[in-house]
Amino acid sequence: MAKKKLSYESIIAAATRRLDEGGLEDFSVRKVAKDLGYEAMSLYRYVPNKEAMLDGVHAQILSEVKVPTATSDWKADARALATALLDTLLAHPGALPLFPTRPAITETGLDRVEASLKILARAGLPESLRMSAMQSLYLFVVGHALFESHVAKREDDLDYRSLPAARYSNLRRVPVPTSRQAFRQGLDLWLRGIDQSVPAEEPQTLADRLRSFRIR
Repeated sequence: MAKKKLSYESIIAAATRRLDEGGLEDFSVRKVAKDLGYEAMSLYRYVPNKEAMLDGVHAQILSEVKVPTATSDWKADARALATALLDTLLAHPGALPLFPTRPAITETGLDRVEASLKILARAGLPESLRMSAMQSLYLFVVGHALFESHVAKREDDLDYRSLPAARYSNLRRVPVPTSRQAFRQGLDLWLRGIDQSVPAEEPQTLADRLRSFRIR
């Protein structure tokens, strides 16, 4: 195999391809080096170890998530960002296990967190709740990506209506949405919860109204 020029970027690109093709079970620094036509030791000049390489893949995939341009509709912005994250994760199924197990520690990851918090700030959510709200949405999207990649196809073959009625009356009765329908419905429930967590504006007192109309 012809050797490719080594750089941090080329190594992370090769590591991402390796994960896409074989998942974590088939991932090692040695195999990434072989894909590039080098020995593993040659890569350590650019990435110190396997964990740093996986952090780089994590950041590379997050960099592909298109952050929507801010609009006056924070819900539309939140939907767009969550959907962009889901679609990006589904494009890298082999790397999905990285996302519920690694914090955002790179600039790319932190930029996506900042974008999410800005949307929640525009929603009027108190600062004390924004990080928890952001994390709950992130975990919902990551979990849904894992479900859509590995479970949804198997669930399509299930017929809940054939289950014993006495034991599973609810499961037999409720309609089962497609994976994407379930994502949209779950996201709507999250948005509704955020709405209900935004404190109502306090009515202005007479003193407040007088101050707002003070004579200059």
